[in-house]
Parts: sequence; C-alpha cells; structure tokens
Amino acid sequence: TISSSCLDLSTLYEAEGTFISGHVTGRSEEGTWKPAPLNPDQLKGVPLNRSHITSALYARPPRTISFNTAGSLFAGVGSLCLAALDGLGYPVNVNVYITPQVHEAEAEECGQVVPLHTDRQDVIVVQARGKKRWKIYGRPKVVRDEKGGIKVDPCNRGKAGDVLRGEEVEGGVVYDCVLEEGDVLYVPLGWAHETATPFLEEGRGRGSSGRE
Repeated sequence: TISSSCLDLSTLYEAEGTFISGHVTGRSEEGTWKPAPLNPDQLKGVPLNRSHITSALYARPPRTISFNTAGSLFAGVGSLCLAALDGLGYPVNVNVYITPQVHEAEAEECGQVVPLHTDRQDVIVVQARGKKRWKIYGRPKVVRDEKGGIKVDPCNRGKAGDVLRGEEVEGGVVYDCVLEEGDVLYVPLGWAHETATPFLEEGRGRGSSGRE
C-alpha cells in the first residue's frame, strides 16, 4: 500500500483524459467500507476529468481516492512491483490511496476515513507524503452459523455490508502509530486495522497519500 497526505495534485491530475479505473471510498451509514467509481461516467465513454477528482477530495464526509492494481496503471508503480517480485519471490500487488485531511472542528462530523477491517493478504504500507494514523488490532474472532460453519470470512471483515467492531477482535489494539513520510509498516494477513488522517492545522493545505 502506498499512502499519501499533503497531495501533489499535479501528479493526480495527470490522469485527466484517461480511462484509468479508480474508486472513492467512505463509510456507509452502518460504518462499513463503501467503494464507488471515481468516474461514474466511464462506461458511457467519458474520460476522467478534474471535477471527478476534486469532488472526491473535498466531499463531506471525506473520501479516499484509491487505485487498485496500480502497477498496471502507472509505470513507476509497475517498476516497483517488478522489483518487489524479484526480491521477495512472491506475487506482488500495489494499491495507492490518497486521503483528504480535515480540520479538528470537522472531525466529529466526518469521522474516521477507513473503518475497522481485515484483508486477505499481508500488507506493507509505505507512507509517501504527509501523515496517517494506523491502529492495528489482532485477528477477529471467528463467527459461526447455527451449524458450526464459518459465517463470515475472518480475513475479509468490515466490507460489503459487514461491520467489524473492536470488541470482536481478540486482544484489542496491539499497535497505535502515526506514519510520516518515508515510514513503513507491516500488517499481517487477517489482522484488523483502521486508519485516519491527522487533523489539519488552521491555514494548512489538505491531503494524504500512500501505497499498499
């Protein structure tokens, strides 16, 4: 994951006029992960434009712009994937996340940017710009149905309408940190985590970006 705050919008705007597939994410009313297309008109033949980008960055509540499989979209990220594949000997994928910041007075209204969830892969986070707070939990308890089968995949919690709550995670918070530019964080497969971009100071610009 590559994560960024304090955006270099000129880089993001280079995607204008293309059909690069991105998403905007936010919280649903239930408090779960809710993605939507960055360019809702893409299937109508309309390329990505600046209004798609700015409407996501300055939405209320704030939205994170994400590019999954970014190695297939951006040449520089593709080179990073190839280098990691060569060094690790395992399949590698990079997601890029660009997260707006809010002023402290807006925090209660806007809430956290990414709610508590788990992933089906090990995650290495590289903070490219700005800062982002990460709260890492242990693995969630296995939820079983009346027949004893697994009701919800514990490595895919907090998504697609499923809400993961802190009390469902064994051991609670195990690590709480703020990543700054150049920092790297490892999150094991299935470990729950949530993120938030630190508050802006009055008069400062907004934005955060990074990679997974």
